[in-house]
Amino acid sequence: MAIFSQTPGELNIKSVVGTDFLCSLNFDTNIAAYSFNAGIILNEYPSQVVFPITTSKSGSNIVNLSLTQIQSLQIGAISNKKWFLNWVKDGIKQTIISGRFELSNIPIGQNTGLNDNVNISTYDVNINVSSISAIGATGATGPTGATGISGTTGATGNVGSTGFTGSTGATGATGPVGATGLTGGAGLQGATGIGATGATGVSGGQGATGATGIGSTGATGPEGATGATGEIGATGTIPSSVSTLTITGEAGFGLPVETKATASISANSLTLNLSTATFFVVNLNSPITSFVFSNPPTSPKVFSFTLQFIADGTLRGITWPTSVRWASSTNPTPTSTNGKIDIFTFVTHDGGTTWFGFISGQNF
Repeated sequence: MAIFSQTPGELNIKSVVGTDFLCSLNFDTNIAAYSFNAGIILNEYPSQVVFPITTSKSGSNIVNLSLTQIQSLQIGAISNKKWFLNWVKDGIKQTIISGRFELSNIPIGQNTGLNDNVNISTYDVNINVSSISAIGATGATGPTGATGISGTTGATGNVGSTGFTGSTGATGATGPVGATGLTGGAGLQGATGIGATGATGVSGGQGATGATGIGSTGATGPEGATGATGEIGATGTIPSSVSTLTITGEAGFGLPVETKATASISANSLTLNLSTATFFVVNLNSPITSFVFSNPPTSPKVFSFTLQFIADGTLRGITWPTSVRWASSTNPTPTSTNGKIDIFTFVTHDGGTTWFGFISGQNF
């Protein structure tokens, strides 16, 4: 249905909360072929809220507007709210009259009951609103005369009024924050040396039992002396390094310390010897087309190491080992700003067959 809006007349209405409301509008034109709807606009933003006013026709010239006592209580006291009356014919809707609607509470000192009817006097409404049509079709061009003069163009129909602009859609939700990369594991501490315990000294011999007296019991013999204590065993030697340490039960370790090494790119090739360090510093001053992680612990031991790149001001390409897997199969882009640092962490549990790569941080 096409919708058009105009206001040829203005009618301001006042009534009281908790009473019935009735208003009759007398048109000077036959309205039998028209349908009507009316309402009070209670709210314009963020979305329009309209409370409907009941409409009915009496004969072919009168439109009745009404609110019940319950409806006026539902609306409550309002001031300066816009109301409207539309008529519809042949699919065309027009606003033919509007104004301001006020519902007030019963004034102090006025003894008016809630069930009293309020009847606004009948209004004679002279409405001269012609139905608005869609854009008229362009007339056909007249035939070309013998002299080549074109026929006149048919008149263009009136342009319909513009519809209301729709409200703006809601803003989309913010995407989730990416997960934080894993922290590299700490190295194992060397085992504590275990010294042998010295042997226990030999107990002294028991004193001899006194002879049994005849008649009275003989005296108890004296107690034998305690044997000497054995010597303390020698202290065990603490090993300087341990390749494999197996512990059953609980064990305590001191502060773990990892080893740092500096590696260099040579002829676009970089090798990290994992048996020498767990933290590698590399000046990224050349593209890397050959990348090797050598000498990882054998499976099923879990091992991790950290790699720090220092940029030289040029974006350098990096061909990672085929055993490295990144999140979402997306390789990181190294930082190119001179002196900036990127840090990556790698973890394996199958002897280096697969390395899981994590971006610990970039552009430090």
